[in-house]
Amino acid sequence: MRNLTPRQARFVDEYLVDLNATQAAARAGYSDPGKGRQLVTKSNVAAAIAARIQARQARTEVTQDNVIRELARIAFGDRRDLMEWGPDGVRLIPSDQLTADQAAQVAEVSETVTLAGGSIKLKAHDKVKALELLGRYLGMFAIDNLQRNPVASFDPDKFFADLFSRPDDPAKPLTGNTP
Repeated sequence: MRNLTPRQARFVDEYLVDLNATQAAARAGYSDPGKGRQLVTKSNVAAAIAARIQARQARTEVTQDNVIRELARIAFGDRRDLMEWGPDGVRLIPSDQLTADQAAQVAEVSETVTLAGGSIKLKAHDKVKALELLGRYLGMFAIDNLQRNPVASFDPDKFFADLFSRPDDPAKPLTGNTP
C-alpha cells in the first residue's frame, strides 16, 4: 500500500467524521466536488479508511454485533417487564431490579410532583423503528427496494418475450415491466 499524501490523509480524517465523501473532500481542500468519490475508490485511501474504521471499532468496542444486539433488546423487549398495572394503578419496577436487557428499553423516566399529587412517566425506545432497522439489516424489505427501483426489477427476458410476442401491432403497449 502506498503512503497517503498529506491531503489524502486529511481526506481520510474528514471522511471518518460523517462518511460523506463529497463533504470530506471539500473540508480537505479539494475544489472538485467529485474528488471524494474518486478518493474512496483508490486502493491506498480505501485501505487507510478501512484500517481507521477497524481501529475505531477496536478502541470503542462499537461493532455491528453490538449495534444489532442493542436494537434487538429494544425490538424484542417486553414492556411488561418495566412496569406493573392493574386496578390499583401503575407501578414502575425499581431500576436496580431491571436486567441490562430490560433497562436498554428505557429512553426516559421523569417524575412530576405537585401539591395535588404527582405523576411518573416512562418513555421507551421506539420498538417499531428498532424492528424496521433490524428488518433492513436482514434484507427483509427487498421487495420494497425492487418496487422503488425499476431498473433493479427490470427483467430483460420478460421484456423481449413481450416485445416479440406481438408482431402484429408494434404500437400496442408492452404488458411486462419496463425500465
